[in-house]
Amino acid sequence: FENFDAMGQPRPTDNGKPVDTTSEYSFADGIKSFSGAPELMKLMADEAQVHGSYASHIAEFALARDVDEIDRPFVQGLQQASMATSSSIKQIVLSIIDSPAFKTRGTP
Repeated sequence: FENFDAMGQPRPTDNGKPVDTTSEYSFADGIKSFSGAPELMKLMADEAQVHGSYASHIAEFALARDVDEIDRPFVQGLQQASMATSSSIKQIVLSIIDSPAFKTRGTP
């Protein structure tokens, strides 16, 4: 977002120098280059690693506990749902609410 000023307006320069929004990120399947936030978001949308992290965090929030190893198949299912183009956040949350992990809680 470096190419936006404090008011959210695009800016080609900062202190008289051109703004460079190109970078690279090391995903699970290798380093990928991008130029600006829209390209980065597009790369992230196609990465299983990103969807897995998202699914894990939303499950932790909804379950009000850390996700355990026993939850791995459940979280992988959420990850696959997240990657599906027709899936929405609402559908993912409803899947969590409908799961045994949400309906029951183990004793400490």
